[in-house]
Amino acid sequence: MCAALAAGAGFALPRSGWADPAGISVAEALDAARERPNTLAGRAARKNILFGTSLNHWDMEDAAYLAVIARESSILVPENALKANQYRASPDRFDFGPADKVIAFATENKLAARGHTLCWFNSIPPWVPKTITSPEGARQELLAEVTEPCRHFAGRMQSWDVVNEVVRPDDGLPLGLRQSYWLDKVGPDYIDLAFFAAHEADPSALLTLNEMDVEYDHPYFETKRVAVLALLKRLIANKVPIGAVGIQSHLQYVGLSKFPFTPSVFSRFLSDIADLGLKIIISELDVPDRNLPGDVPERDSIVAKSIGDLLFVAASHPAVIAIVTWAITDRYSWMQHDPIFHRKDGLASRGTLLDEQMIPKTAYWAAIQALDQARR
Repeated sequence: MCAALAAGAGFALPRSGWADPAGISVAEALDAARERPNTLAGRAARKNILFGTSLNHWDMEDAAYLAVIARESSILVPENALKANQYRASPDRFDFGPADKVIAFATENKLAARGHTLCWFNSIPPWVPKTITSPEGARQELLAEVTEPCRHFAGRMQSWDVVNEVVRPDDGLPLGLRQSYWLDKVGPDYIDLAFFAAHEADPSALLTLNEMDVEYDHPYFETKRVAVLALLKRLIANKVPIGAVGIQSHLQYVGLSKFPFTPSVFSRFLSDIADLGLKIIISELDVPDRNLPGDVPERDSIVAKSIGDLLFVAASHPAVIAIVTWAITDRYSWMQHDPIFHRKDGLASRGTLLDEQMIPKTAYWAAIQALDQARR
């Protein structure tokens, strides 16, 4: 298994330019994954679940990394290239070249693709709040940041994260919404507006609200779950074309007894979402390990248990249609360089499924076991 994971053969590098406007369907991606039965994608496909990861275009020079992704995945997400601050450097420019490269790789390797993220408070181009101060100007800019990428990739994305991290009850605002530029300038209906615009531009894609901090059995997380469900009910009542909820699952509190993971609590939340007629995607799975012990075997054991416990619940629930890790190897994990989530002791983060040499860790085998043992 390890040698096969590191092998550079058996995958297709992206061609220059875009040759085929059609993306890979979910059925095609699952069928291709079933031909690799001993991989994460193959194990998940037995449950009709897509399993994949994120990829930054600037990491695509690493052929061994691409081989691992092509082998272990059935769905791929451009990790940063479709954030507006990456593709929209100025009012007259949309640069989708980097994202095109990632999506081309996905298509040529029979991986489905999903877009992340059309509307996020933390990826607004810096020039926008400096130059756009009127509500109508902000509304038009929001429409542009949603419509242009959806039009460009129409028919190639299985799903889009339309709005990302819009709920934050701690801000004390009506509906539990997060304080943001879009909320200030456009109002709470900016969420509805974004979904309607995305659906018009890419009507075949599943449209997702992507959220964080809803996994644990603790009053803070319960407050967040309640607020998310209330927002979902409002959107559905307003006939907003939402089809799924993304649960990020950056399990940064894991291993701390203050925030226990209770399977029945998380399963109930998944059922509450499903009862609204929505699908579920585990959208950014990893374990930020900044607060975990430095000892590698101990840390790997905690990370593995955390991922295994959550995946068993998720893969057992019939509403879960996809599981995406936020990078599959420690070598390219965002946690290595994030100013908040990197380890303060100087040790490398070990919060993904493969180590920096792309060798499977305990977490990889815990994920395999969870997928195998899940009941649905």
